[in-house]
Amino acid sequence: MGVCQSWIAIKGHSQQEVLAALGLRPTGGREDFAESPRSAALLPSGFYLVVFGRTELTASKLRQYSASLDLLFGFVEEHVMFSTVAAWRDSEELWSVVHDAQKGILHLEVNGSPPASFAAIRDRMIAEQKGEDLENPEVDHIFDIPVQLGADLMGYRHDEEVRGLSDEAFEVLEPVKQGMFGRWNPFKK
Repeated sequence: MGVCQSWIAIKGHSQQEVLAALGLRPTGGREDFAESPRSAALLPSGFYLVVFGRTELTASKLRQYSASLDLLFGFVEEHVMFSTVAAWRDSEELWSVVHDAQKGILHLEVNGSPPASFAAIRDRMIAEQKGEDLENPEVDHIFDIPVQLGADLMGYRHDEEVRGLSDEAFEVLEPVKQGMFGRWNPFKK
């Protein structure tokens, strides 16, 4: 069984501002790792991380959220060895790095200008991959390029403990319930 998880990381906004923008609220539940459909933690790097479990964030949601929040976005689907990391601002994707093993073990799509640390990560992982049998590799090192870039930028990898986080650092979240009138209810004063 592999992990399927999407996340966004935001810096410079309070937890309350982020949750309001995302339409989420705390349930009171806590967990050591992001295992619920939605959970969040303040990382030692200062980023507020919201993990969406198996739910993939769509481009339209990222456009909506990034209208008011500069954010990093990541998605991993280990079942098919797909990974991506991207930065969004003002409803636009600034840059992205994508690996899709279904398009080939060395597949890597880069859009825009990723941060400077990208080149060293890419070069190291490609060298490791070329050390494998490319026809039948035991490990997909290219998958780790977007994953490691995201970790270098904000301090979270889906497959590792986050140093500096206490037990039960992840707060379980749920969507804010909206009535038939959406967020505005004409009958509530």
